[in-house]
Amino acid sequence: MFLLNGVPLPLDTPFKTEDGTSFPANWLRLTTIHEKNAIGITEVPDPEPVVIAPAEPDTEPEVPSE
Repeated sequence: MFLLNGVPLPLDTPFKTEDGTSFPANWLRLTTIHEKNAIGITEVPDPEPVVIAPAEPDTEPEVPSE
């Protein structure tokens, strides 16, 4: 994930820097990390996904009697 001034930059989305310089949607994909760092963009690991398991049922299902 890329950050500019602490704000996440989604890939394939145009963005502007604080000084008003505009960058096209593909700029993050086409540049080196050195070019990104030169304008203040940092790369950080993506946050770990939050996995929510389905809730356990409160009771056992009824089994029909024979």
